[in-house]
Amino acid sequence: MSTPVLPESHVPIAFSNKFGPLIKCVLGGYDRLRFRGTLRPLFSPQWMRGLLCSAKILLKDFAAHAQSVSQEIGDQARQAAADQKRPYHYIRGSSSAFNKEEQIQRIAQQDHIKEGLIAVLAAVEPCSAMTVRPNHQTQRLEPVHEYRKCLHYYHYYEDPTFGRCHVRGQSWYPFTVGICLNGRAMLARQMDRHQLAYLKADNCFLKLADPAAAQKLADIRARSSLKLPRFFLF
Repeated sequence: MSTPVLPESHVPIAFSNKFGPLIKCVLGGYDRLRFRGTLRPLFSPQWMRGLLCSAKILLKDFAAHAQSVSQEIGDQARQAAADQKRPYHYIRGSSSAFNKEEQIQRIAQQDHIKEGLIAVLAAVEPCSAMTVRPNHQTQRLEPVHEYRKCLHYYHYYEDPTFGRCHVRGQSWYPFTVGICLNGRAMLARQMDRHQLAYLKADNCFLKLADPAAAQKLADIRARSSLKLPRFFLF
């Protein structure tokens, strides 16, 4: 007996034709949600110059000033970990070759963290930054925008509403902040509160006791105008 083709609004027709008989249900919802906070004026050399002038910081003193602020941000990150008796780890070498999620998962399991700060990780990574460089044509120092590397601090949390999430802070001007939420972790938290059983491995749902109820919970956070990604259960 042929298996009905799943709605194309939920599953691409090519995927449905090939794997339709193996799919038990389709669950739609958010995957990763990333929010980025910036001090947009500080990406402008003119605004950066104005800030330094108002703070009475000479261009020749910018490096020392910026390093002092960067050190203060690092001190606060380390103090936040110490205050909550959580570990702080500096990632040596290439951050891209280090799996932060696996490290955080090990720490959370080892220390039985169910809520609150899990750990703070620090890593040198590329960034969009403002600094001061000499202009060889004018023979003067001036603020410039450039791509470089600096320390970034990752604060990983286990949140009662959002589940596993983190805040990433850049330690150099203009101090961009990123917040990363996991839609599947949020849904898992919702299902826990509604006592809906599920089997989850890493960032995937393998089994759902009540797929329809799980979809209703996922739809609470979904906007009808968005085309959301779909998760497939085989």
